[in-house]
Amino acid sequence: MHDVKQHLISKLDMVSELVRQSEPGLWSGSSHQSAMDSLKRLRVQLAASGPVDIIKARLLFAPTGILQEISIDNDWGHHFLELARDVDRLLGQLNEQA
Repeated sequence: MHDVKQHLISKLDMVSELVRQSEPGLWSGSSHQSAMDSLKRLRVQLAASGPVDIIKARLLFAPTGILQEISIDNDWGHHFLELARDVDRLLGQLNEQA
């Protein structure tokens, strides 16, 4: 389980860096700070020995979610899709191990 959590943390760090470098979108009502806060909370859950809210994590990376909006507005939408797929796969593995 530790390896899965470490891989997830690595993916979250990648997304956090992309969000940090992103500009607020003209049409997106999403808040960069809200996205960063959500990523940070998920990272803390993964680093702790307690349970991870897998449903909230999946919603964060869901299509038409806050992260996808930011990614599209900042031209890293294709990269987001790859990261979201990887995160979903790892969350599934984490759920199976629980």
